[in-house]
Amino acid sequence: MINIIIIEDSEDDYKYLADAIHRYAEQSGEVFSVKHYVSALLFLNEYKADADIIFMDIELPDINGVLAGQDLWDGSRSGMDTLAGLENDSAIVSACRLATKHIIYSVINSHAMNIGDAQIIPAMPWWEVAILSGMIAFIVLTVASAAMLTVSVIKSRKK
Repeated sequence: MINIIIIEDSEDDYKYLADAIHRYAEQSGEVFSVKHYVSALLFLNEYKADADIIFMDIELPDINGVLAGQDLWDGSRSGMDTLAGLENDSAIVSACRLATKHIIYSVINSHAMNIGDAQIIPAMPWWEVAILSGMIAFIVLTVASAAMLTVSVIKSRKK
């Protein structure tokens, strides 16, 4: 049996999708169990990680479907521990790190960070200023040493 959950606030859209699932069940011989929620918050509070397929509307009255899907994935509303037992799996950890990097990169480099009058102001930490200052001082000393060496060589050739 395949457990399907449909989160849809429009009764007509729910019936259309449920009818399509039932028609497919008749044609394929598969057995489906379809459960309907009109609220994403109700679904997240009751969900026990028992669905094989979840259809969720994007525009829901209580919480956006994308945010509800995010809450479902990270387990923050449903009480699930999505990655239980996998915290020592290096492939899962690497995939989560890469996904986090991509998410953070896309948020930082999009207009999501510039909400209202907010602006990102680059700030250089003190230690970076110290390193840069030291590099500049060594460059100046190197150029001065090269100039002094050149002058010394020229004077020694004249004698």
